[in-house]
Amino acid sequence: MMKGHYGVLYYSVSLDGLHWKLLNRGLPVYPPYHGHASIAKGGDGRYYLVGNKGDDDPSIRFWSSSDLIDWSAYGDYQPDLSVVEGLPHPLQRIGAPKLFFDSASSRFF
Repeated sequence: MMKGHYGVLYYSVSLDGLHWKLLNRGLPVYPPYHGHASIAKGGDGRYYLVGNKGDDDPSIRFWSSSDLIDWSAYGDYQPDLSVVEGLPHPLQRIGAPKLFFDSASSRFF
């Protein structure tokens, strides 16, 4: 993300963690994406990206890519937060979903 483009996915690279260079000529990587980017490489070698359309979006959205450049919609999931034990009055807000692939169990979390 960049200031002024909240939720838009950009790539940048740094050799020291202090000085960053924008990639892709400074253009968004995948314009349909919105969220706080979380990308994980799955056991199938493909990359998976998770996000949502905004704070009020009840769905978690997924995209996949074989090269981190060309992305395609993978699927949506809308959790039912009303069934979460100990959460008596849930707001149907997802916030910033994150994705992690656990190679030991071959599962995403």
